[in-house]
Amino acid sequence: MSNMKKNVLILAACQAMLMTSGSLLIATSALVGYRLAPDKALATLPLAMQMLASMLTSIPASLLMQRFGRRAGFLLGSTIGITGAGLATVAIVTGNFTLFVIGAALSGMFAGFGNYYRFAAADVATVDYRGTAISYVMAGGVIAAFIGPNLAHWTSAWLVAPFAGSYLALAAILMLSFTTQLFLDIPRPVREAHGSGRTLAAIARQPVFIVAAIGGMLGYGIMALVMTATPLAMHEHHYAFATRRL
Repeated sequence: MSNMKKNVLILAACQAMLMTSGSLLIATSALVGYRLAPDKALATLPLAMQMLASMLTSIPASLLMQRFGRRAGFLLGSTIGITGAGLATVAIVTGNFTLFVIGAALSGMFAGFGNYYRFAAADVATVDYRGTAISYVMAGGVIAAFIGPNLAHWTSAWLVAPFAGSYLALAAILMLSFTTQLFLDIPRPVREAHGSGRTLAAIARQPVFIVAAIGGMLGYGIMALVMTATPLAMHEHHYAFATRRL
């Protein structure tokens, strides 16, 4: 197998594990927050902090990977994710809502790094293979849509507190992701010559960028609304968690 295809397959596997993490968090975070929060109105705060942390990490993660390389950035992101999953597990067992929020925020930071897997695939692929490479990586997310919610169900009763086992399993998945990334061999992104490209501000002023940003914001907002509110609504109507999985 060529080095290029090996890197693409590794990135596809990492994308699957990233999206498994995201779908598990969305399926369980509001329910755990509802159980731990002193004020039930704060039940969705952990997920909100996860999304906020992911957004705030995105640009610094890109700059860090430009300086130190893709693999170093992905390894750092996975380390942060493992820490977040571990803290969330401890938080659920001990009933500490604040610690759970911190764990969710660290999971969001991990996503801020992991969202670059598909771009890394484009970096390592030749022009004629680039579309296929990105498709393989994105296909990992489709697989994760089935694995994540089912994994949350299968592991929800592993430990004494509901869903603590799910976050322990998540930590194990992210450790596997970390180990997989050790085999990546991706050249450091080449910095463009000074003055050869547009500034970020110039790009952000383009109508096409503004439309894309608004579309992404609305799309993610609607998705988060539906996927966060549904588990809480089903819990309120006394549906078992097993009926919510895919």
